[in-house]
Amino acid sequence: GLMSMTRAAKQAGAAGILSSLWEVNDFFTKALMESFYTHYWSGTGNAAEALRDAKLEMLREHQAKYQAPHPEYWAAFVYHGR
Repeated sequence: GLMSMTRAAKQAGAAGILSSLWEVNDFFTKALMESFYTHYWSGTGNAAEALRDAKLEMLREHQAKYQAPHPEYWAAFVYHGR
């Protein structure tokens, strides 16, 4: 399962892993990943904070477009690492 893949990647030397706990629509995954990397590369250097900021951005931006972004579109993503 997912935890086995996460554990295997960590044991192989990955500093961190961003993964999804369930299948998410490609449109929303793309939007979240673009936001995540924008925040991550902006200088924070902290993946967990970048993911949090990306999720908050999804909530704000997609609220206006899609009424309320259901958590199934953003809550599946978790960061495992330092």
